[in-house]
Amino acid sequence: MENQHKPIFQALWQVAAILAISLALGLGYNHFRPDRIPAFCDWSDDPEVMTGPASMLDISLAEAAQLFHQGKAVFLDARPPDQYENDHIQGAYNLPCQNIDEICFEFLDALLMEKVIIAYCDGATCDLGEKLATFLCDMGFEDVHVLPNGLTRWKRHHLPTAAKGD
Repeated sequence: MENQHKPIFQALWQVAAILAISLALGLGYNHFRPDRIPAFCDWSDDPEVMTGPASMLDISLAEAAQLFHQGKAVFLDARPPDQYENDHIQGAYNLPCQNIDEICFEFLDALLMEKVIIAYCDGATCDLGEKLATFLCDMGFEDVHVLPNGLTRWKRHHLPTAAKGD
């Protein structure tokens, strides 16, 4: 009876050994890569925790707030209109990514070339602001930035917001 189960146990042991060797090789290779992938990420609920590399277009909340108070920036909310109407940064324009090609030209007059453009959306994983900023850079705008997790961080620091009824 023991000889009957021996091939099964041998196969299971070999599978476990192959998996262990593969894991060791993968972790070792990743450790010595110049652009290594983090083994553990912070999955905190804190919206200011950034688990990935910052974009070249990113702007700090402090700098965005300063530009807001000085009136030197145009804020663009990249979220859908219904979300924008519920809550947005005070004075921000809604330029949703879903139909950006159709409505972008309506906003070109409002986007003065000499003003800083700050695109944002809401949520640590939302990339709509970055997509909008990239689109505007491709259209020739030069001083374009992204405020990561913009609305949540903006509200957390009690900066001015508005809603449709305001």
